[in-house]
Amino acid sequence: MLNSGVASRATSPSGACDSATPHDLDNVLFDDTYVADAPRPALEAMLEGDALAQKWSGVESNVSKRQIWAPDPASLEAVRDYPSVRGTPAAPPDGKYAGGTLRGIRVLGAYLGDDEWRKTELVARVERALKPLEGILELRDTKEIHTAQQVMQVLLRFCSNTTLTFFLCAPCRRRSPSRQRRGTTS
Repeated sequence: MLNSGVASRATSPSGACDSATPHDLDNVLFDDTYVADAPRPALEAMLEGDALAQKWSGVESNVSKRQIWAPDPASLEAVRDYPSVRGTPAAPPDGKYAGGTLRGIRVLGAYLGDDEWRKTELVARVERALKPLEGILELRDTKEIHTAQQVMQVLLRFCSNTTLTFFLCAPCRRRSPSRQRRGTTS
């Protein structure tokens, strides 16, 4: 699985993005693209797509987001000669990235990878999302405003509850062998 962040660098003569219609947009964000294939063909397809997008439309890939992951890290030996791509066996350390193969990757908000990595990443993501909601408990009435209780209830109902519901859609669970054959989750 490959991830490549892509953003357009094409701009109008004015350099502004103030249009109201999709046809007039000056700066377009394509965000992430994913390629699923054997490691070498997938990486080569992504790199060719990057080159063609740049050549034909001025769309430039964000190389800092370019990464590759596979359930079997040994299969990534086929792309060892691409050390500039995060996740290849020869990739050097960079910031928080330790270098080498990745334990997992985030695809469309879901974590793919080994069980421990997925659990750790999901718990950290949930904790980051819920942290700002602790401020709800600090709300108090003032001399002029007496609606703190109502505001707390609205925030709990429409922010806290929906945040938890969102994360219930991304559980870390395995498929049972019988469901794997049918293509459904347990």
